[in-house]
Amino acid sequence: RSGKTREEAATLEGEGGSVLQAPTPAVAPPAAARQEEGGLRQQVFLRLMGSIFFFAFFSLYVQLPGLYGSKGLLPVEAFMDSKVPAEATLAEKMKTMPTLLWLLRLDMPTETALDLVALLGAVASAAAALSRSACNVVVFAIIWVCYFSLYQVGQTFLWFQWDILLLESGFLCTVVALAPKFNTPLGLVRLLLFKLCVLSGVVKLQSRCPTWWNLTALNWHFQSQCIPTRAAYYAHFAPEWFLRAGVASTYLLLIGCPFLFLLGPAKTLRWTGFVGTVLMQVLIIATGNYNFFNLMTVVMAFAVLRDCDLPGIVPRALLGQSRTAVAATVAPPTPPSRLRRVVVLLPQLAVLGAVVWFFVRSFAVQIALPHEGHGLISLATRVNFSEADFQAFVDKALPAGIVLAGLGLAVTLMVDAARRCRSLWDALVLLLVAAVAATYFIANLQPLTDVCSPAVRQHVPALSAQLNSHLDPYQLVNSYGLFRRMTGVGGRPEVQVELSYDGTTWEEVPFKYKVGKLNDIPDFIVPHQPRLDWQMWFAALGSFQHNPWLVHLCVRLMRDGRDSPVLPLLSREMYSSQIMEKKPVACRAFHYLYHFAPLNATGSNLWVRDTKEDYMTNLQADNPWIDSVFYHHTRYHHTTPLTPSACAANVACRVVAAVREALEWSCAKAYPVLEGPETLLTLVFVAAVAWWVLSCCCGGRRRQTRSSAAACPATSTVLQSTSEEHVKNKRV
Repeated sequence: RSGKTREEAATLEGEGGSVLQAPTPAVAPPAAARQEEGGLRQQVFLRLMGSIFFFAFFSLYVQLPGLYGSKGLLPVEAFMDSKVPAEATLAEKMKTMPTLLWLLRLDMPTETALDLVALLGAVASAAAALSRSACNVVVFAIIWVCYFSLYQVGQTFLWFQWDILLLESGFLCTVVALAPKFNTPLGLVRLLLFKLCVLSGVVKLQSRCPTWWNLTALNWHFQSQCIPTRAAYYAHFAPEWFLRAGVASTYLLLIGCPFLFLLGPAKTLRWTGFVGTVLMQVLIIATGNYNFFNLMTVVMAFAVLRDCDLPGIVPRALLGQSRTAVAATVAPPTPPSRLRRVVVLLPQLAVLGAVVWFFVRSFAVQIALPHEGHGLISLATRVNFSEADFQAFVDKALPAGIVLAGLGLAVTLMVDAARRCRSLWDALVLLLVAAVAATYFIANLQPLTDVCSPAVRQHVPALSAQLNSHLDPYQLVNSYGLFRRMTGVGGRPEVQVELSYDGTTWEEVPFKYKVGKLNDIPDFIVPHQPRLDWQMWFAALGSFQHNPWLVHLCVRLMRDGRDSPVLPLLSREMYSSQIMEKKPVACRAFHYLYHFAPLNATGSNLWVRDTKEDYMTNLQADNPWIDSVFYHHTRYHHTTPLTPSACAANVACRVVAAVREALEWSCAKAYPVLEGPETLLTLVFVAAVAWWVLSCCCGGRRRQTRSSAAACPATSTVLQSTSEEHVKNKRV
């Protein structure tokens, strides 16, 4: 500012002079340097997906003996033997049902092989979540293969939409890890998120469910969902206008926001889509125990953002770089002029205004003011379109979204080739990524247009169906449609199993997290998924003839008693029941309808149940019908078990057994603080969320402190200069 060079300033200071020096502003690195140091989104996405896979593996690992053990509900060994003939070779077995268990069963029992695969996947995913160097293609390939191997033999307990979503997103993780410096793989993640959200919203209206069309779905959802939380109890009694507005907002967030994912360069639009998606998932997490599904959706939403958006919302430790390196990587270019900012912002505001106007017009949103000073401001909403109108909208909007996604992938690929391709290896990797992106995009044309009319589907190339037929066995391209129809309208169906030890008196079987007791609501257990409790909810929607595993549950309790591996899947209260002394002699099940008790109801009950009906009549332990039904699911076929000495000589067997015993021992010592090993997952998740929030808050405070500290030298220089000038003038 004084026009002096650094040497002249030093000379003047040495002679008693004073030069006011302003703090040197941070200079943004050149564009090429920023592009070289990019990849923060890829790193954050991979590390967060590593944590999601860890939750999934550990949650399944603690349930393996009761679900798939030799005395479990659906023994895996019998299932695998029933899929292939005894004389089949290893290659034929792998072709029929590809899984690592075929290889591991050669040297160890099937139960040990299951534990080993789950532990290997958990260790690999934990390494990816904790270490930046572990976020490579080899680690994520191991993670995907392990989970796919378990999915192949998981049967009905692993056939959920979030399991196939985890496999599809895990495949994209390997592509992102293969080319972490390129942005094209994240474009595939955005395409997957777009497909998940849009299809989940469209199928709700195409199902013709009256509750979705009348905007009354939330009147039943909080009460009838699989494992509600205590927050769902209070949300159920929210004002009617609030619940109706919530259903209408669901359509906006599921069908409207995903189109903003495809407009990444527009900062306002991408932030609107990101915040809307994350907000909806957080509300679902707070009111329902949907395991790791909503967390996975939030993680995929980070692919919508850019590197410069992350430092304010992601802890620096997760970015894996120093503060200086992060600032250099995401440093913005020269600030645009005010006119340019206005020119860029106006079209984005116009798009958001058009979305809001279309939403208000489609749902006839009206603001109702309080009457005579009483009450609150409310919203009046109703569906203002017909089925034909909605189908016409889908036929126009989805093809437009597909075109936008395709153009976005093409532009991103060209930018990667022009700016980030520095060597022959980069060119080869980018060529492979381009081939994968083209294949994935074409294969997704069929599931994306399945909700369109035949006039639109006829334009889909036949190559899309062919690719789907080849990729379908590996769950790489899937179609989604969560909560297509609202269940539990008129009451929440529940099945309660009862045991008898003398044939006359009966007691209910307490489950860990299933709704049962009238004075209790399930705890918050995200990200754990209790597979048995979830299937009990589905069993209440059908009959026991379509759920043979329920019969297996009763038989295991009656025949194995206290030694049954199914007991850890149930509540710890079972260990204080009569089953620890003698085996049950009979089992039965009843069908009930549960309702939330009113808020102002007297007593401590949170539920009211009625409509008691027979679900499964008395099943005697010595009934010969049990053997005829149970034989095909529990009898080993064409298998020669390994001797104990052979298994003991295997180091892997001993390590796996030691891990299982140590986990069970520690949880037994920690009871009743820990209901089971799965409680550790919830504690880890809550601690991670708290660390995330505190890191972001403290990081913002530190940045503010550094800004103040940067201004202090200039202030002190001014004061010192003023003081010295005053003394000099006084001498004169």
